Amino acid sequence: MKPRSAKSKITPPAKKLPVAAAPAAAGVIAVADPTTPTAMAAPVDTAPVAVLIGDDTAPLLDLDQKPMTEAQLVVEYQRVGRDIAKLQSDRGTDKVLDLWPVFRAIKLKESCKTAETRLNLEGTLKQLRSHIDRRRGITISTECMNNPLAAECQ
Repeated sequence: MKPRSAKSKITPPAKKLPVAAAPAAAGVIAVADPTTPTAMAAPVDTAPVAVLIGDDTAPLLDLDQKPMTEAQLVVEYQRVGRDIAKLQSDRGTDKVLDLWPVFRAIKLKESCKTAETRLNLEGTLKQLRSHIDRRRGITISTECMNNPLAAECQ
């Protein structure tokens, strides 16, 4: 007997030949050949949503909410303007530098014409209000620092 050599003969795998499609019999489901390429949907390039850390807030309004009246919006607009000015005098101009352009860009008469624009204005004013509240901070009196359970500190 001949000893086997270290090299063995490797045979290439047999190529699969396409099989002619037979007519489907009644009640038989035809299955697609997994080796044939099929058209695939092109991937949709969606940019990831930018998440900013800071005082950016989620939308504050429900979609089915009834909008404020024009008079209520005018009062809220005045309050927000006063609060921005007060924040500027208390904390400095750098705290409100980005709030003034947003506030000044509001066209009050145009924004009060339809229910949709009133909802948009209400959302903008609420967002400005939340920015003001976050930047205002809190103050704690010395009495509350020493005794947080005092009646004035509740």
